[in-house]
Amino acid sequence: MRACASTYVAICGIWAVLLIGYVALALVKGANVLNGVAIIAAVLGLSVAWVRSFKIELSAEGIKYRWPFFRHASARWSDITSVASGASWQSGRSPFYMLISTRQGASPLVVNIKVFGRGQLSALAAAIQRQSPQARADRSTQLMSEGKMPSLFRVSSDEQ
Repeated sequence: MRACASTYVAICGIWAVLLIGYVALALVKGANVLNGVAIIAAVLGLSVAWVRSFKIELSAEGIKYRWPFFRHASARWSDITSVASGASWQSGRSPFYMLISTRQGASPLVVNIKVFGRGQLSALAAAIQRQSPQARADRSTQLMSEGKMPSLFRVSSDEQ
């Protein structure tokens, strides 16, 4: 699983528009904006590389998660004890997350769910429930596994 197309649009779109604007300005007015083009092209390239670095792999053994700056973590299906999905601000963590705790006592695997599509999140939650029946899943993760996307900010009456 990789970051969805809407993530590329949201993160990289503004830089692509700026780059097109600078190139158009250079072509129409003959303005010397090569420095601006180079800087914006570099930022756009870094943005694309950042988004491309998110990846979730599901295998017979478990989950492997990769995120920016060459960081990665994994969890074996048999070691997963609980899964919780939510939204909160904590230092060093994505504000939209799936927290996968394991029995190894190690730090939980924290997946930034904001960059992935609904179908991918549903498949991830369903795989966890299918492959790790011993794991406790919170209500949000249970709903995701059923193909429903709960509000991670509030619980409505039909989600209780």
